[in-house]
Amino acid sequence: MRISFVHVLIGFVVALAGAGCGGGAATDAGTPDAGPPRDGACDGCGALEFDLEVVGQPGQPAVPVFDDASVPWVWGPQGGSMVQPVLVFDGARVPAGTDVVVTVRHAADPAAPERFARVMGFPETTFPIRLTTDPAGRVVAGPLNDQLAWTSIDGARFVYTVEVTAMGLGTARREAVVELGTMSVPDSCGGFVLEGKSCRYRSIPGIVTVAPFEPAPPGEATCVDGVRVTLAFTTLDPEARACLESQPSWGGGSLPFVQIFFANFGYHPPRGCLEAAGIVEGAALPAHLMVEELGTCTPLLLRLDADTAACDSMCLPPTGG
Repeated sequence: MRISFVHVLIGFVVALAGAGCGGGAATDAGTPDAGPPRDGACDGCGALEFDLEVVGQPGQPAVPVFDDASVPWVWGPQGGSMVQPVLVFDGARVPAGTDVVVTVRHAADPAAPERFARVMGFPETTFPIRLTTDPAGRVVAGPLNDQLAWTSIDGARFVYTVEVTAMGLGTARREAVVELGTMSVPDSCGGFVLEGKSCRYRSIPGIVTVAPFEPAPPGEATCVDGVRVTLAFTTLDPEARACLESQPSWGGGSLPFVQIFFANFGYHPPRGCLEAAGIVEGAALPAHLMVEELGTCTPLLLRLDADTAACDSMCLPPTGG
């Protein structure tokens, strides 16, 4: 899955607490991507000054955030759209284990207030966090799940502020106007409908074959006269297969996809409701395989293109023990 980008349009402003620390010569942080120079005038002065970067999809390198940088935005684990900042500190001044409070704020850009609408539902979030060491040995806070919305945030523009405070060390702040790009999907999947809210699914058309009915297994939840109904999904559509195969986690190479059909609350359905819905042994029925693209819900779901409401209304739990 390709990712979108946040375009940082103005430089960051760093505000550091601590009177009497100004006036010293700034020293370079050591790399072209290290951000603004540090104040080296006094020991401990500006300890909380931080470099900022944003991580994207797993396996992608982190992107340093500075004037006119481009950094990714991602879909979060519950389907929200977010930026994932990482604050990088000078370990010689502020060690791992230090407790800090990070606050992120999102506000309208006065130059384009109408483009704040998509992210205005999350104006501020605070993260009490203990600094850790990342695999590279750096002292960091994050990655933080800085949620912006529950929907696509393509084209949003806003003032983005990241502030960190620690007892005895003061406060450091960075601020920029950012513009969000477009979240892409695999080209092979673009023609299939994207459905859902907190978790979103590509709807892949195909057919299911109904296996011979079996008795509901002992100990499993079942309606009166319940039977075990096994459905096997496949598709002959080359575009659908290409979409499935473009994301290995979708199991494109493992078709047919087999799923048990249930009535309400995961009960095996009553035999008497099935024929009216066309669910008869050996039948081939239209269906859609719902494949999760965003979020951390069930990765694959099978949806019959049939009215199965009668199976819910007819489902009575067995009585007695």
